[in-house]
Amino acid sequence: MIGSVSTKASTSLPLDILQKVLSHPSQMASLGILSEYVSEVSGGNFWGIILLYDGDKKCLVPGSMPNIPARPLEKHNEVPVAADHPISGRAAYFKETLFIPDTMNEPYCDRYRDLLQELKIFSSLSIPILSSDRDLLGVFSFYFSHAATDWPEQTPLLKALAGLAGVILERRSLEAQRQDNIEKLRASQERLNLALRSQKMGVWDADLITGKMLWDDTMFEIFGKSREEASGTLKDWEEAIHPGDHEYVMQIVDAVLHGQTNYNHEYRIIRRGEVRHIAAVGILLHDETGKAIRLTGLNWDITDKVLASQKIEQERAKSVAAAKMAVLGEMASGVAHEINNPLTIILNRANQLKDRILKQPEIDRSLARQEVEKIEATVERIAKIIRGLRAFSRNSDSDPMISCDWNSILDECLELCHERLKKFGVALHLKGLPYQVALRCRPSQISQVLLNLLNNSFDAISSSPHPWIEIKVTQDHGVLRIRITDSGPGIPKTISQKVMQPFFTTKEVGKGTGLGLSISKGIIEDHNGHLSLDTENPHTSFVIELPAEEITSPTQRSTRPLEYRL
Repeated sequence: MIGSVSTKASTSLPLDILQKVLSHPSQMASLGILSEYVSEVSGGNFWGIILLYDGDKKCLVPGSMPNIPARPLEKHNEVPVAADHPISGRAAYFKETLFIPDTMNEPYCDRYRDLLQELKIFSSLSIPILSSDRDLLGVFSFYFSHAATDWPEQTPLLKALAGLAGVILERRSLEAQRQDNIEKLRASQERLNLALRSQKMGVWDADLITGKMLWDDTMFEIFGKSREEASGTLKDWEEAIHPGDHEYVMQIVDAVLHGQTNYNHEYRIIRRGEVRHIAAVGILLHDETGKAIRLTGLNWDITDKVLASQKIEQERAKSVAAAKMAVLGEMASGVAHEINNPLTIILNRANQLKDRILKQPEIDRSLARQEVEKIEATVERIAKIIRGLRAFSRNSDSDPMISCDWNSILDECLELCHERLKKFGVALHLKGLPYQVALRCRPSQISQVLLNLLNNSFDAISSSPHPWIEIKVTQDHGVLRIRITDSGPGIPKTISQKVMQPFFTTKEVGKGTGLGLSISKGIIEDHNGHLSLDTENPHTSFVIELPAEEITSPTQRSTRPLEYRL
């Protein structure tokens, strides 16, 4: 029978029972107090049991049952929550109070009739224990030793007890959840502290209203201060900033306070006379009106990292210089010949002019002028080669990017390798644009890349029959594409992925540093470009891609033919 309660009397719950139940710290003890009270008011006519809902198993299990002589669930410790269960399980399933006035004649009780008769349970009342959100917490079941014709007169009191049990269970559940959250938070805090300590990260919190600043132990260690020395204000931090970085850091803070940037930067401090490099991140906190009130974050010492980075950069610069010298060494004989030939011409012209002056008192001024002009042109050729060598050999890493005509870079590069290629019969084919293309670059670095690729090609093919090198230049959607291909058979695919790795070389011992392609790749990438090996080409072919700054008008044509042979 599920429905409204019809009773002859209403019994209220005594205040002292309420106080005992709600003030007791133990959930089970509180439920025991309720059970004891049931025993007092039953007069021996009925007894009760509190069954708790196990959400994982979807069943009811015994909770508190101090006054049940026969312990009816001793053989059935788990009660399924189901519509066909005769007593507690059915009440739990429907979440409604269930009264069975005569268990011996109730169809749902047929399979339990012998047990009910043995325990002298002839009527029952099951009241679901629900949370404030009507979630099932358990069932308060009462068993009577006689059949009934109407709801028990104690029903309102028993319902009140069930409601109180719900309050107890829900409160204890919330308390357990709160304790669990506290433990999780504590564990999380401990893990965070451990992580911060292991990474030597200091935590700080700056009150922008009062000027107070809190540091943890790691912060004092980073800044080389003791707690006794610190004032506990922003002054501790500001005084430690390196004078050379002070203005910059204050500008960063001001920009953060005005919402213009995030607090994520690096700066230097003076720690007991020693310069240290510090990384900092933080978040800006606001009050309900949007006013900035606190800045909190992390600091950590990155001095070792900065010094290591500087050391790496120094070694990289040395490697670049060594690679340049290696390239110059490979070109040395050709460059010497390139200079010696014009010097021979100058010497011959000068001797011829001297002889004429000595033998002919009246010298032909027109003829003399031609000789001098030839000497001047030859001197200019030598000067151009020397300028190219000087530009190539100097360290240009710190030079600013400038807008430079691509053709002038290529011209200077070819001047340096022209004689070497010619001497060994290497044909050079140039296929390019009829327009002048401007690159924003460091010209000597682009020359270094070109010379390195040309020298690699020369080394690979100089001893082969009919050697040739082709430089093909195209432009597409603002990208200048320079393809350098030689007559060699190409690089095997088994090593094609390694050719740009530092110190990898296919040359004989002593003939290559293994740094040329690696450095060239880094230079091109520094120019926002890309250097790659075309593995689909049957010959060895490297492709340089660089952003073209501008394309001048078609009327500004290059003076070099589209294709020629040295």
